[in-house]
Amino acid sequence: MYHRIGRVAAEDSAVLPHQFNRQMELLTELGYQIIELVDLVSAMKNGKPLPIRSAVITFDDGFNETCNEACPTLKKHGFPATFFLISNLLGQCADWLAHRQRLVSLAGARLLVHEGFTVGSHSMTHCRLTELSDSAAWEEITYSKQRLEDGLGVAVRSFAYPFGYWSLKLRDLVASSGYQAACTTQSGFNGYQSDVFALRRIDIDGSYSLSKFKRSLTFGENRMSVASQLLYYSRRFLRSVQIGSVRCN
Repeated sequence: MYHRIGRVAAEDSAVLPHQFNRQMELLTELGYQIIELVDLVSAMKNGKPLPIRSAVITFDDGFNETCNEACPTLKKHGFPATFFLISNLLGQCADWLAHRQRLVSLAGARLLVHEGFTVGSHSMTHCRLTELSDSAAWEEITYSKQRLEDGLGVAVRSFAYPFGYWSLKLRDLVASSGYQAACTTQSGFNGYQSDVFALRRIDIDGSYSLSKFKRSLTFGENRMSVASQLLYYSRRFLRSVQIGSVRCN
């Protein structure tokens, strides 16, 4: 999960373009298969096998600069991605940031679709859905889908909870609104038994060194303590010793 790719790393920790490019290069070097979000969901629902190192790339908010900087790099590597857009704020500024960044316009969103990228919904106004009434939350979820579909002429199948605020009730509202999946901001891996309306993601920001990025891919966590890493590798070592003993016998 990315938010901002920008040439100036401001207070909101934008990932610099060269950082992003190197991260995409690393995915290729490590043998990751970058797949569409809808393909992941289909595999989860149908038990369809996927490559062991499968990953999905997503962007929340749809900042104009992010689209301009990220898309050429994604296309260079042949990577698909999903951009979660805020239907009622297209072309406006993000007032929840100290550095007011402009969001992609409707024309820019159409260009994303034309370039082969996927668009999902990030609500109508980027509000905290957990603070709304059921009816207001339903409108944010449902009408954002309708407005994006009307403006872009494509099906909008996925949703991302603004600020990561979600609940089981909101999960059910998303499911009943015609979406096929929804993304949270909780870190971790997604398996075949995971809830497709509560998908986990790793939040990548400008503080990520390449080694930290690689660790997050390994552990599925945004922040992994040294103690946790030692425990992880100790278990792997003991497991390999046990397997070796069995083979010797």
